[in-house]
Amino acid sequence: MKTKLSCIALVSVLACGISTAQTNEPVVEDFKPSSLNQPGKQYPQVNSERRVRVRVVAPQAQSVVLDFLGGAKYPLAKGEDGAWTGVTRPMDEGFHYYQLVIDGAGVPDPGSQYFYGGGRWGSGLEVPAHDQDFYALKNVPHGQLREVYFFSKSANTNLRCFVYTPPDYDKDPTKRYPVLYLQHGGGEDETGWGRQGQAAFIMDNLIAPGKIRPFIIVMANSYVPGAAGPGRGAAAGGRPGGGAAGPGGRGFFNFSAFERVLIEDLIPHIDETFRTLPDQPHRAMAGLSMGGMQTRTITLAHLDKFSHIGIFSGGSIGLSDIPDLAAFKQKVKLVFVSYGSREKTSLAQRNVEALQQAGIRCIYYEAPNTGHEWQTWRRSLYQFAPLLFEDLPLPQPVVQPPAAPKGAADTPAPAPGNASTDISGIWKSEFDSLIGRQQYTFTFKQDGPKLTGKASSVVGDRQRETELLEGKVHGRTISFVEVLNFQGNDIRISYTGQLSADGNEIQFTRTVGDFARTEIVAKREAAAPDAAVAPAPANPVPLAPPASAEAPAGPVPLLIIDAAKVTGKVSPMLYGLMTEEINFSYEGGIYAELIRNRSFKADAILPRVTPETYEVGKYLPASFRPDTKPRYWTAVGGASLVLDTNNPLNEFLNVSLKLDASTASATSPAGVANGGYWGIPVKPNTTYTVSFFGKASPEFGGPVTVSIESADGRTTFASADIHGLTTEWKRFETKLQTPAVPPSKDNVFKLTTRVPGTLWLQNVSLFPPTYKNRKNGNRIDLMELLAALKPKFLRFPGGNYLEGNAFNQRFNWKETIGPVERRPGHPSPWGYWSTAGLGLLEFAQWCEDLDMEPVLGVFAGYCLGRGGVVPAGPKLEPFVQEALEEIEYLIGDPQTTVWGARRAADGHPEPFKLTYVEIGNEDWFDRTGSYDARFAQFYDAIKKKYPHLKVISSIGYEQPQHVWVKSRIPDLVDEHFYRNMEEMMAQAFRYDTYARTNPTKIFCGEWATRVGSPTPNLAGALGDAAWMTCLERNADIVLMHCYAPLLVNVSQLEGPGRSMQWSSDLIGYDALSSYGSPSYYAHVMFSSMHGDEILATDAQDIPTRPWERRSSRGGPAPVQQIRQIFFSATRDSRSGIIYVKVVNTTGSPRHIKL
Repeated sequence: MKTKLSCIALVSVLACGISTAQTNEPVVEDFKPSSLNQPGKQYPQVNSERRVRVRVVAPQAQSVVLDFLGGAKYPLAKGEDGAWTGVTRPMDEGFHYYQLVIDGAGVPDPGSQYFYGGGRWGSGLEVPAHDQDFYALKNVPHGQLREVYFFSKSANTNLRCFVYTPPDYDKDPTKRYPVLYLQHGGGEDETGWGRQGQAAFIMDNLIAPGKIRPFIIVMANSYVPGAAGPGRGAAAGGRPGGGAAGPGGRGFFNFSAFERVLIEDLIPHIDETFRTLPDQPHRAMAGLSMGGMQTRTITLAHLDKFSHIGIFSGGSIGLSDIPDLAAFKQKVKLVFVSYGSREKTSLAQRNVEALQQAGIRCIYYEAPNTGHEWQTWRRSLYQFAPLLFEDLPLPQPVVQPPAAPKGAADTPAPAPGNASTDISGIWKSEFDSLIGRQQYTFTFKQDGPKLTGKASSVVGDRQRETELLEGKVHGRTISFVEVLNFQGNDIRISYTGQLSADGNEIQFTRTVGDFARTEIVAKREAAAPDAAVAPAPANPVPLAPPASAEAPAGPVPLLIIDAAKVTGKVSPMLYGLMTEEINFSYEGGIYAELIRNRSFKADAILPRVTPETYEVGKYLPASFRPDTKPRYWTAVGGASLVLDTNNPLNEFLNVSLKLDASTASATSPAGVANGGYWGIPVKPNTTYTVSFFGKASPEFGGPVTVSIESADGRTTFASADIHGLTTEWKRFETKLQTPAVPPSKDNVFKLTTRVPGTLWLQNVSLFPPTYKNRKNGNRIDLMELLAALKPKFLRFPGGNYLEGNAFNQRFNWKETIGPVERRPGHPSPWGYWSTAGLGLLEFAQWCEDLDMEPVLGVFAGYCLGRGGVVPAGPKLEPFVQEALEEIEYLIGDPQTTVWGARRAADGHPEPFKLTYVEIGNEDWFDRTGSYDARFAQFYDAIKKKYPHLKVISSIGYEQPQHVWVKSRIPDLVDEHFYRNMEEMMAQAFRYDTYARTNPTKIFCGEWATRVGSPTPNLAGALGDAAWMTCLERNADIVLMHCYAPLLVNVSQLEGPGRSMQWSSDLIGYDALSSYGSPSYYAHVMFSSMHGDEILATDAQDIPTRPWERRSSRGGPAPVQQIRQIFFSATRDSRSGIIYVKVVNTTGSPRHIKL
């Protein structure tokens, strides 16, 4: 059987999209004001390490955060002078969008110039790049960047664009020029390429030495006023163009609307106003990100208009996109596709190769060490421009370029990643292979995109030489094939590689047939002075410390996989999720409700109960202090607000908001506003659902208006009037539709009236679209992040949330089903109110939506802290019965069971799948020692009625033996591990010696490497990955595991009312956006790629380092050696693919033999 090998490696080069930590590393004090500061402003500043220092005076502020849009967040420190300052970690080179978040409000930095990105004018700064010379302001002739207005008949309005004309445009009135239409990205406008992109300077610096044919550039705004919907092509809902990792978009591109403007209005206007060559061969179109997608759509529809196509980080063109290949080849002179090296480009590269094989001139360029950012697109324009309009003559240089180094080619060194770099010459590589240590010499000869040459190999005393076949060079991508004959069979060895930024290394993936793949590095040999080899750029800047470039000396670690020996089966339930209400995970998190304190019970006072006084099934209503103002609600227009217990909606929501709107008038509305959970998110072209219960005083005769508005009151995004309030409670519902506006979160929901009177409100709700359109459902982006983890189960409802701080504050499942207005809610043990909108049915539907099974936690008679415990016996029996009824609600027959019928009445007649039930949560905190007997009482009752269910003990074997369950044999025990990175590494072989004869299996129901805040950093990811190799290697006894906590709202990390109660959480988010931590992506790699058979493994020469475990008693602990490389191997029994996962925590590259 042929065996395929898939290898995953987690090493210390993972990066996180968003982090929120200050740096304590030594800082080089050579800061200089950013080149993009306002005149005379000293901050922000950048130093030689590419760190940024900011300073803003805000003496009354409580918190200030430096927020790189879509990137890192840095809390600033306040000085005695009222100034807030901070220094970042080293930043990526190039342009960055940022803002200052002062007490939760995002504002521009008063020291910076402003740039349009993320759908708003905001701050920008420039981190000097090692290759910035190609867009620097130089002493060369300069073209003009002209602001041009034109009337669009199709849009029926005046529109603006910017037009670059070459330096000699005004000198020769008879000369005509080709035109490039260059489009911006999502959330940006027509100023983007001229300001952020430095397009004019790039052109000036190419024209001066005669490297390109001069042409006009037209930069128009893709957003057409009044246009809505995506129109032709895909919506712009993906990541927009912008700074490093891009800010939020400006809504959806309407491709059809701009297509009409471009074809019908703009091109004719440019051809009439400027001296253009107004024909198809001399017209090009290009764009970045969404502008690239737009370019692709429009040019394919108008091949009679455009001959050159440039797509920068915006997809590519496949053969299936071209209905008439012959016509395309005749009309299109060039297709140029580019991406940053950190972007996902495999599909684009395949499409480029397919076009090349079809005879179409298609060039692929990859900008080194960049992502979805302006540095990628600046470099892309620099590469694209020399390829345009080659039928025209190149101009004479008007400046003398710098002399090239001795032995260099005549042309100046290109920018990193230049598509024209020549790889002709001798290259050498040495690597381990299946037949031993190989020494390779490649002799390359490049002729444009064609590559020929030879490969010579030495293994011990054996030598051979082969001709290179199918050699190609496009951009910095090199590929070729060599064919060996072994025992009469041809073996095809393919190479695909990327040229380094300095042009002296190629990192190849070497694939031998379908059974071996090796990563190798070929290094350029020094050439003779007259060799035709392109020189490296002058003064290259190393992108990493030289010390990390080579693997350390010493024995090479050996990982041994015995593919003939299967040690066990991988549990099909291995990877899952654990969730509870902490860090605003439900309220203000995955539960999509946007209104905070919708039931006005955040100030409720619950009666005190003890285990002796609490009665199961009896609801105890909350009370409120007189004249209480509703928390998180504010008055509008002089209205007065107070909680009213004399006008309750029902016995569960036994309070209402009394709104005295006697100040209302036709010109001045009065009412209430709610800012949600640190902002109401507004997204373009989105429908929101508003609902509330309301009634009014007899004299009130007017409508109420519900609206979503900016926090400053200047913008109303959507509003609707509601009529029909009477003196009786009634439910109202309406929709609010936002137009094509930029995404934002500094907004509020308002309910107002222009008619004087008194209103009472309850259960005021605002929902955005939800995942799979579930009513009362979950937030889409967070569910999509969870779906990518491919989880098999969801452990719910917690956690401490299951137990509560008292018996009437626990998760009482019967109070979480039915209409939301009849759910009383209760305090979360983490300090805020839970509406119970996310109830038992919603948890089960969450499982259904992600194709997971529930792992149901049932309340077992124990509450946190002083909440108390009910011992086993008659007093515990009502709680046992409650658990049996909860199970019946999930899986009971709707025709023959009471609670199955209730589930059907609630809208879900089909039973859910349920296999696992956990008794309580972390019951080792019960100091009475009652859990063993309580577990037995639940275990016996559940097994009697539902013998197929697996029952889990909440006390695992990681706890002291005296608290273990001994009265029964649990099906599984729940073990919890919260450790630092080294402790996780030390624990990574815990289960290797677990007795396979033990009938009790392991459920790691909560674990995390607690390094990094609010989400794990790279050390956390490496600790997690090391631990997961242990879990996967022992997946025959570790049946399930799940990281915790899963979610954290990162809106307010410090101070009273903060959004985070526990750090190192897997996924972070605010009201508008979300991100996965480095640990999240480690989990994605592990959970999405594994087999169903565990293979026997062994290792030799694994590096170790000393580590001193923290002593629980404060004294010194013995030093122990912990491993630094971890691994696991599984195989898919159907396909034969072996999945090998290797985790390198050493901090440097390692050669590893497999």
